[in-house]
Amino acid sequence: MKICMLGIRRSGNSPIRNWITEQFEGSRQFINATPDIMSHLDQFEEKDFVISFEEMPPQLLEQVECDKKVLILRDPFNLAATRVKHYDLMSSGKKWVSPNAIALWKMYAEEFIKPKSDFICINYNRFLTDIEYRKEISKELGGKFSDESLDFVDDNGQGSSFDGMDFDGNAREMPVFERWKAYADVEAFRELFTPEIIKLSKEIFGEESWTMLYS
Repeated sequence: MKICMLGIRRSGNSPIRNWITEQFEGSRQFINATPDIMSHLDQFEEKDFVISFEEMPPQLLEQVECDKKVLILRDPFNLAATRVKHYDLMSSGKKWVSPNAIALWKMYAEEFIKPKSDFICINYNRFLTDIEYRKEISKELGGKFSDESLDFVDDNGQGSSFDGMDFDGNAREMPVFERWKAYADVEAFRELFTPEIIKLSKEIFGEESWTMLYS
């Protein structure tokens, strides 16, 4: 079984990747992979692989040969705040989310609304809050359902942008839906969200607290 997953950086790729791996005992992960990894899998003895791609357009999933193709999307407000915070920690100067990242989010969102027939689209927000949704995804992947990994923080990428490894062991207690509040009054942050982005967000994630930015 080869499972290829694709997500924008800081979209919850690590917890979802670990969770998917957990559904298949003995599976192997390839993190931040490049497409050429697909031609090298025969050298490994493992039966199941979870191959994680980041920061690439959704068309990549059409080009790779996988048994299951997973596309991950997080709401744009908390995603943008998490990216801002992450790059604040890694540099001395303020770095706002690039227009390219927002354009990439739009591409993912449009794919979510009208997905390819072989795509498994995972709504990160719902994934964290709805166990029945996770059970459905596990079944669609063909795995054996388990939730044990969700309480742990992956140290890949320095852990959480806001909390580091502080919530390791209690990861589901992290306020991941409140990240937007840290930048809600910053005009440069607010300007990231065009009417089109807001419309797509509401269609996929519904009316959430962060829409107060534009009420």
